[in-house]
This record gives sequence, structure tokens and C-alpha cells, in this order.
Amino acid sequence: EPAFAAQHVRAAGALSRVELYLEGVHCAACVWLVERLPRVLPGVVEARLDLGRQVATVAFEPGAVRAGDHVFNVGSAGSCTLVLQTVLPALMLAEGTSRVTLTGGTHNPMAPPFHFLQRAFIPLLRAMGANVTLELNRFGFFPAGGGDFTADIQPARLVPLHLSARGERTVAYAESFV
Repeated sequence: EPAFAAQHVRAAGALSRVELYLEGVHCAACVWLVERLPRVLPGVVEARLDLGRQVATVAFEPGAVRAGDHVFNVGSAGSCTLVLQTVLPALMLAEGTSRVTLTGGTHNPMAPPFHFLQRAFIPLLRAMGANVTLELNRFGFFPAGGGDFTADIQPARLVPLHLSARGERTVAYAESFV
């Protein structure tokens, strides 16, 4: 989006840099993931994480986001849900439909579990105009991981969402996945 780029992206010669503020990154595996994963994306040259400031700096060659089939194997129990939340905004701005397949941890401490995304996060995005569906194929619990899910993402232009009051409770229940 031009407004976001004008406010947050700094040009440095042929490369651009953006600083992303992250919360909840505490472990070495997360640092590894934040610094390595963006480099598999076309145009990304470097990603660095400053844990003290909780800021990730990404250097990239600007270009259009490419829709299509994308596969991310996070490895062991690395959080698939955090990876999806990272690539989802860009893929919603792409020119076509995307399918993202993620393998690794689907239910990890310190990260939103798959069912939170499916039942809370994605419905709020839908209320803003997004068309995203998620399908859990296999659970991946910490520390073993090994889970996978897919996300189908249609292009969308989001509209603001105003949640000025809490809604009525419609149901309450608990689930346990073992």
C-alpha cells in the first residue's frame, strides 16, 4: 500500500528497508525463524532481529507480490501460525489467488494456535473484507511439531473495522486436543 510505504519504508539505493515491531519473540528458534524465513521470499536480501528493541529490519528489492502456491516448512515445532500472519497481508494485496501450505507447529506456547486464527482472527478479517479460509490437515504440538495446514487467500482491499462495544456471549465451551 502506498500510504504504508510512504510512512514506514526507507529507500537505500536499489534496496528498501522496513522496520517491523514484534512482540513475544524470546527464543533462539524464533530469532532464527524471523531472520531466515523472509529470505526465501523473492526480493528479500536480508532480515535482522534486534531482540532488545523487538524490531525486525528487512531489506528488500521492491517488486510486486506474487500470488500462487507457497510452501513454508518451519521445521520441528516452529510456529506456522506466526508465519501465516506474516505473509497474509502481502498475499491479500497480490493480483491473484494464493494457497499457502505450512508445516511445523500449529499449537505452540507463545504463539496463537491454529484454532484461534480459524475462529477469531480470520472472522475479523472477513468482517473487514478479506476472503481467507484455513484447513487443518494435521496437529503439530510443541515440542515435536509435524503439523500442517493450508490457507486459501483471495485478493482483497480491507476496510476499517470498528469494534466499539463488546458483543453478547453466544456460547462458552472448552476443548482439549491430545
